Amino acid sequence: MSIVRIAHSPTTGNAPAALLAGQIALNEADTKLFYRSPAGAVISMLLVDANGRFTVGGAAAQTLGGVTPGLQNFGLGAEANVAAARYTNDTVGSGFWMAKSRGASIGSHTILQSGDAIGTIGWLPDNGSNLTNFGAMIQGVMDGTPSATSLPGRISFNTTQANAVAVTEAARIDSSQQLRFMQTPTSSLGVTTCQIRADDQGGLSIAQASNAMICSNFGNFIIVFETTNNNMAIYIATAAIVVMIAAAGTFWVSPTSTPGTSNGSVNYDGSQNYRIYTGATVGTRTYKWFVIKIGGN
Repeated sequence: MSIVRIAHSPTTGNAPAALLAGQIALNEADTKLFYRSPAGAVISMLLVDANGRFTVGGAAAQTLGGVTPGLQNFGLGAEANVAAARYTNDTVGSGFWMAKSRGASIGSHTILQSGDAIGTIGWLPDNGSNLTNFGAMIQGVMDGTPSATSLPGRISFNTTQANAVAVTEAARIDSSQQLRFMQTPTSSLGVTTCQIRADDQGGLSIAQASNAMICSNFGNFIIVFETTNNNMAIYIATAAIVVMIAAAGTFWVSPTSTPGTSNGSVNYDGSQNYRIYTGATVGTRTYKWFVIKIGGN
């Protein structure tokens, strides 16, 4: 029969010498719990340090990500994993909750402010010296001023880029439930994108500033609807506009961003005429444009 021994070891962190196989002992010197296996191996089960931190599987609590968490679990294999399982005949599963209050004492309640982090999940890669910097992070953040009847929140996705050691926000799902990409890399067209929006018709658009875009093939094809002037432009392969359709019905095919007389341009002149600019030369004469008249005589 195994017994629990409360014994004293003269050396902090050591198991009592009298600990027998199959027995558990609490070292009074540093409140560390030991177990000696039937094979004789001494296993450190739990350490409770002077600050009330619980460490499982380690000789001491470690500083991770710049802080020393109150509950730590270490291992050389699967014992380092943490799991939760619920066995009930209902629709409820196991859960993991994080909470945040601005209250200064445990159990007190003080409302948060916009921008406050509610909880964080972080990944800490070893850089060869320490486990201080995050490689990736997900945060729950207040996305507006909260109240008893309104708790707007967002989820922030953060990663550390190459040649950096600090995470930056890459994307977020905000309180309006829109997915937004926070970085704005410049595409080959000189156009930047930063946000994916869901509209009230069940569609999606990729947006930059006030312009809505549809992009494909890494920026080689972009359709832009400019909400500031209600124009629509199509870019292909280069930074030049290939097709522009203006709000007034004018359209042109041109390497420029405004209607003009460049070779290959097509535009509506506002008088029911479409002009096709060619610059073609026949004999000694250069033909600047062809006119297609719509309506009238």
